[in-house]
Amino acid sequence: MTNLALFYLRMQAKMLLPATTISALIGEFQELHTNGMAHVLTIVSQELEKLKIQRDRIHEIVDAFEVANPLGSGKKKHKLLAVYLTMGEILPHNRSAIDPMQLVMLCRDVDSHLFGHDKIFSPLVNDLREIEESGFVLDNGETLQGTVIAIAGDDLGSHALGGFTENFSRSKHFCRYCLIDRESFEREPTKLGPLRTKETYANCLEELSKGQEVMIAGLKFDSIFNRLKHFHVCQPGLPPCLGHDLFEGIVSADLAMYIKNLVSVGKHFSYVQLNRSISQLKFHGSDASSRPCEVKSDGLNLGGSAAQNWCLLRLLPILVALNSEIELICAPKIHVNQVAYLKIIIRSKHTYFKQCARKLHHFKNLGVTLAERHQLLQAYLHCGNIFPPILQVGQAN
Repeated sequence: MTNLALFYLRMQAKMLLPATTISALIGEFQELHTNGMAHVLTIVSQELEKLKIQRDRIHEIVDAFEVANPLGSGKKKHKLLAVYLTMGEILPHNRSAIDPMQLVMLCRDVDSHLFGHDKIFSPLVNDLREIEESGFVLDNGETLQGTVIAIAGDDLGSHALGGFTENFSRSKHFCRYCLIDRESFEREPTKLGPLRTKETYANCLEELSKGQEVMIAGLKFDSIFNRLKHFHVCQPGLPPCLGHDLFEGIVSADLAMYIKNLVSVGKHFSYVQLNRSISQLKFHGSDASSRPCEVKSDGLNLGGSAAQNWCLLRLLPILVALNSEIELICAPKIHVNQVAYLKIIIRSKHTYFKQCARKLHHFKNLGVTLAERHQLLQAYLHCGNIFPPILQVGQAN
């Protein structure tokens, strides 16, 4: 529709057509486009009902990010808390893209700490409850309902939303999935404690209500998202963070150790040779913006971002065992028990807001400004095809 409008505007300039004529033509084509989309959506809905596929499962993503220099004087001053959503029924490669992610809310991170999660998230929870109970009425009169199945975020944000402790280094019960204590974990790191359930969560809340303790088994308060009809933080509704736990955690430490062994013990290459290869290699596609950082000989971790560490891991095919696990986790379609979410995509979504804030040079009521710019971008994307075609053909030699 955007290209069509530009075509008619050029025609108006060349042929001196009245603006009312151009507006009428564009309006007619817009109506045809809307009716066509409604027809397609109706057919898709009918086919989904035949296959008995549950519709309208909502994934939410919550994360905080800095729009200013995180190491400068403005540290945390302009930090924003962002909430996005994406639909569970769209194809996996579309669900993991940036443009289909819809902005739900933006607020200052300091406000979330000042007023508390109940004040900040209550409007969102009320809207979600209305979607669960009443739903939407489509053009054909059908009522469409939805529910939240997962809220993705980093470990700190997920623990804050779930009411769990945010002190991972000292708390006795630091895990949001099981009730293992720190002493047992340090003695046997692979041990799994009793799983957290709705019942154990409720028991902890009952103990907290007595007022004798501020935290019971790592739980501080009841999450406001537990008020939803089909969601609970212990279902589990707070999936692991792929970026922090894997690529900036296990991969960062283990890959640095493997490289050190290959350099010091195996003598297969040197750090100078590895870093030279990284700097001289031509990266293409998404890897072009995720070039691995320099690998230091005295570092216990790689020090790069999640995307950079993932890219470096794929450059070292000698690590077959670890690489196969990564490919399983990052596959476009996996088993229901292998739930993980791509933190990298969330960060890419944050990049848009960071670029806007830095180009605007204006931080007064920043959340409203960025939310308005984002919605204008989404309106532009919806004028065309927000999802790329399933089959894409490029040039070949």
